[in-house]
Amino acid sequence: MSADEVRLRIEGTSGGLSVEGKNTSIQGSCINGRCRDEGEMSLTTGTPGRINKIRLRLVKADFSRAVLVLTPE
Repeated sequence: MSADEVRLRIEGTSGGLSVEGKNTSIQGSCINGRCRDEGEMSLTTGTPGRINKIRLRLVKADFSRAVLVLTPE
């Protein structure tokens, strides 16, 4: 990972998580009848992403903070 890239960890209800971006992964799990999705994704300044109906754009990042713009679809 570089200074202009961030890795996000995402959680949502089972079957309700949709993720687009760089290096994405989603896994579903159930424990004691409670189901949820967990995922990860990377964003770079040149590669935006999406979580469900929210677009994410990385404006800038360094090793201590990131500036994200979130826009509803």
